[in-house]
Amino acid sequence: MSGYVYKELECIFEEMGYIQTVQEKFDRLLNACLFIYRFNPTKEEQKEFIDTVQGTNGQLYIKAMQLIFNDSEGMHDAIGDFFQSIISRHSNSQFFTPECVSDLSALVVMGKNNIKEGMSVCDPSVGSGRMLLSAAKFAGKDKHKLHYYGVDIDLRCIKIALLNLCMHSLRGELVWGDSLALTCNKSFYFDNVRMTDGMIATLWTTRNTTHLFDRYNKVVCNKMTEVEKIKTKQEFQQLTLF
Repeated sequence: MSGYVYKELECIFEEMGYIQTVQEKFDRLLNACLFIYRFNPTKEEQKEFIDTVQGTNGQLYIKAMQLIFNDSEGMHDAIGDFFQSIISRHSNSQFFTPECVSDLSALVVMGKNNIKEGMSVCDPSVGSGRMLLSAAKFAGKDKHKLHYYGVDIDLRCIKIALLNLCMHSLRGELVWGDSLALTCNKSFYFDNVRMTDGMIATLWTTRNTTHLFDRYNKVVCNKMTEVEKIKTKQEFQQLTLF
């Protein structure tokens, strides 16, 4: 994130006053950004969005949203940078992999693989999603052939990653859960949808279950049949980023 954008966002948060905590302001900003890509939002989500953009600090939230969207061009994790700079220092002390390291990881893992339709890339500790953004960056014009998957135990991180991937019109699934225990609290699906006017938009929705761990459960429990093992080798080409 550029120093100018960070300073602007910091000033906006200060101008909002101190009735809400920094974390509450950030969560409200994050939810407002995500609402734009929400498929069939609930009444509660609609009410929260209206309260955010039409409330006392409505214009400030809209300005902050514009700064985030504009600074995210080029697969840049602008909102992740802002989270680390002003939010994470107040709680949890979460820090994401630097973008240059993410780019190198994607280059090493994907360098010898020809991108084909239906291939997938997975980050089992996705954070803000910048590993997946690096994979999309490296895939270039073939980025839309990939499916992007990620898991994280922190719901706020899942939402940040979801926003990053939706902003760049990617498709896949993010799981709020534990990739070590293979448990799922909630799953977030996002895909490209053709609208009534012919335009393509990336929208997301939620489910309470995921099929992401199904194949891994079979492998771990050694319950795959020989036919399934052969099919896995032939059809399931997934690159894992750490």
